[in-house]
Amino acid sequence: MKHSDKPLFSFPAAGVRRGYVLILQGILREKGSELLEEGRVEFDLKVDKRGYPGSNIFLIDPVNSLIWIEKYSGDPTRFPARLKACARALWLHGFSGRFHITHRNGKFSIVTLPSRQRDPLPQPDPERLEHLDHFYSLLENLEEKVGGKHQLADCSGRMAWPDQGVYHFFEGGELRQQSEGMRVVRVGTHAVSRGSRATLWNLLSAHRGHIGGVHEGGRNHRGSIFRRHIGASLIHRNNLDNESWGQGSSAIREVRDREYETEQIGRAHV
Repeated sequence: MKHSDKPLFSFPAAGVRRGYVLILQGILREKGSELLEEGRVEFDLKVDKRGYPGSNIFLIDPVNSLIWIEKYSGDPTRFPARLKACARALWLHGFSGRFHITHRNGKFSIVTLPSRQRDPLPQPDPERLEHLDHFYSLLENLEEKVGGKHQLADCSGRMAWPDQGVYHFFEGGELRQQSEGMRVVRVGTHAVSRGSRATLWNLLSAHRGHIGGVHEGGRNHRGSIFRRHIGASLIHRNNLDNESWGQGSSAIREVRDREYETEQIGRAHV
């Protein structure tokens, strides 16, 4: 396919912040200064699953919170996930402009590229910001009705939870670019399979962890993908030794005890 000077398509920079996005963001905390000074950085993700290889040029647009892809001949819905995760991690770390990102066998290369002043960025849907403002206004109305945001650590099953619902997580320090309000960092639901009897609190309690008991603050991350992703990022960021994390659908007591030690170390480093 002939190279085009104009970006082909885009995806939201502020997408779901989890998994490899968190891991790559942690790496960039260490490698970011090297990228700024030398314009190039290489690193190994050090994971068992090598993922799909890929190489592409990304244009990080901080004004519209979008990431544009300049050259891609395949199906946009099947674009390599790790390349997208790396571009999102760059945006989260405050980078903007053009970058050539390459991934192969778990190894990444990021190279800064000069901007193209002659080519204006494609404009996003003019109604996009309006839709976002409406979404956050609905959350503000809900917040007033329930008496403010809830801290998950302070929640319990005795509260008036609906049996089913959608939850939105916010995080301190994560703000919307177009306003000073807090940004939604995770959206989740539950009971997605037919006939499931799981309730909203079932899932939230799994994300929260145990209150008291032998493993206070811990929980089965194999039953909470949210805890699994956060734990994986902490393990990588703090160079912790826990090869069993995220492996299999269950674990023996000895493994769970060892994983709990990792959770406590991770909490101390947050």
